[in-house]
Amino acid sequence: MDPAVSLVQAYLYANGFFTVTEYPVVELRPDDEYRSSTDIDVLAVRFPHAARLIPTPNDTIHDDLVVRMLDPKLECSDDHIEFIIGEVKEGRAELNRGATHRHVLRTALVRFGYFSHDAIEGIVERLVRKGRADYDGARVRLIAFGAYRSEYERREYTVVTLRQIVEHLDVLFERHADRLGAAQFKDPAIAMLMVLHKARIAPRDPDPSDA
Repeated sequence: MDPAVSLVQAYLYANGFFTVTEYPVVELRPDDEYRSSTDIDVLAVRFPHAARLIPTPNDTIHDDLVVRMLDPKLECSDDHIEFIIGEVKEGRAELNRGATHRHVLRTALVRFGYFSHDAIEGIVERLVRKGRADYDGARVRLIAFGAYRSEYERREYTVVTLRQIVEHLDVLFERHADRLGAAQFKDPAIAMLMVLHKARIAPRDPDPSDA
């Protein structure tokens, strides 16, 4: 997996999303041949009130610990289901023209499985024009993830920078170090960031010149 995509996946996971990465879009050509049109870097869904539950010895949900790790800058809400169609760049955060092709957006919406097929064309139209659309208790957004914002950034999609992602994960590691330290993460991006965080906060070795 692309390392930037892996980082975005880790960030969305920490924010309570379920994700699918590098989802292929296959199209049928006029000559009845199938071909890969593109792939969608990340599809994600978050349900209201998503959080991490830490059971306690009392074994009742009222005594268990509920840990919320939601980045406020991501502007998610517990009032509705959140869907994300995202593109990830190691450079400028922007959506390629292909990412907003109507057949690509249709493919993503059908893959989610939440949206009525009769409503999809209207949702696609709103996504193309505004970068977001509301539907039956849900919100779907186009998000560009990347190292920096474009100086010509347009407003029809949301931008999340890689710096914002790393800073948020670093805050989580600091705030929940005892809980996260007890977990074993198989995700390589999370595991590497935790190692880097531990390295930054570890005491420095004595300088031999000070002896």
